[in-house]
Amino acid sequence: MQWNIAGNIFGENPNILSELEWSNLETKQVTVSLRSHKKIKPIIKCSFNYGWIYHGSCRDSDYLQNNRNQEFSRIICNAGNGNMWDVSIGVGYPLLNLFQNLHLNPFVGYSFHQQRLTLYNGHQAVNSDASLHDLNSSYRTTWNTLWGGVELVFNFPKAPQCTVSVDFEYHFADYNGKANWNLRSDFAHPKSFEHDSDGRGCVLSMVFEYQITPKIGFAFLGSWQDWDASRGIDRLFLAEGRRIDTQLNSVEWDSYAVQFGFVLIF
Repeated sequence: MQWNIAGNIFGENPNILSELEWSNLETKQVTVSLRSHKKIKPIIKCSFNYGWIYHGSCRDSDYLQNNRNQEFSRIICNAGNGNMWDVSIGVGYPLLNLFQNLHLNPFVGYSFHQQRLTLYNGHQAVNSDASLHDLNSSYRTTWNTLWGGVELVFNFPKAPQCTVSVDFEYHFADYNGKANWNLRSDFAHPKSFEHDSDGRGCVLSMVFEYQITPKIGFAFLGSWQDWDASRGIDRLFLAEGRRIDTQLNSVEWDSYAVQFGFVLIF
């Protein structure tokens, strides 16, 4: 996850003033998914995911000149805390039976994604080696989306208990970020600044299911997500009450997941 802002609302002075990047974030995740029975049309599916962040780091860099030149501050800190969750609901309809055992189902839906990212136990790595033991800042993101997608479902002819499905979703997102920078006494608290922008996201997943009995099975899931938000607003809230707007240049979020689960049919 990373974002950067410019020095003013026109994207200048400098074109990149501050940049945050969270790296190697690792989470333990639980997912609950529901899907209507295959005999029911239209198809309805929904899911809820919650993840606990247990590992990660963050770099916060500030620059005086364009194109990341003359870096005057770089804070390296831990980010192995926080959480992520999202919820999604989609409605689809069987469109094509491409072959006897291959089905194409288009979907439309709504989803909401939130991340609570942290910065703590930091130290200054440019022009100083000062430790920032009191650092305890946070950045919360929300992606509010409408999406369209397609699902391919394949049933093995000689192994009807096995199913492989591939899902692709394209999301149109409204992005918002809120931060609490606890060491900046000149910033307001608990909301020090916020970000607003329009974005988009691509989600690709593959699920393998194996039915042990007509009612019970297990599943393996692999998924990949790529999100970004375009130029928007960075609104700073000062402790004295003033607000200052600068340009939010970009936001990027990439993730992947591998999961194992159980399937119940009722």
